Amino acid sequence: MLSEILSPMMLWFIATIAILGAEMLIGTYYLLALACGALVGGLTAYFSHTLDHQFTAAGIATFVSIIGTYYYKRAKRGKEAKLKLNPNCLDAGAVITVNKVNADGSGSTTYRGASWQVLCANGDLVKDLNYTILDIKGSVLIVSSDK
Repeated sequence: MLSEILSPMMLWFIATIAILGAEMLIGTYYLLALACGALVGGLTAYFSHTLDHQFTAAGIATFVSIIGTYYYKRAKRGKEAKLKLNPNCLDAGAVITVNKVNADGSGSTTYRGASWQVLCANGDLVKDLNYTILDIKGSVLIVSSDK
């Protein structure tokens, strides 16, 4: 039997490494939650708890990690929705700094090695302040303040 060769702690840690390897191939947050649960199961085995305590601790840690992942992804999705980004603009969401503000309220910056004019969609531009790109119209960046 495998448990006679390896201790339960080693089995938990091997499971953790296998799950992390699968996560690197697939790239989902939920496998990280499972790996966290397996790690907690291994830690409880290290402290000589019974097998039912190990599975209970692993289950609770996995559940808490999945809930945390859900709220993390939900908060991230909500932030992206607030920006109202143009899906056809690949630069939408990038952060720039305005180098110069003109008298007419426009500005200029260097982005991707080129000089661009900048217009703010929600207020006036301020020099050396970070802005998020919403859209591009020709050679003009339409930005929003990060405030």
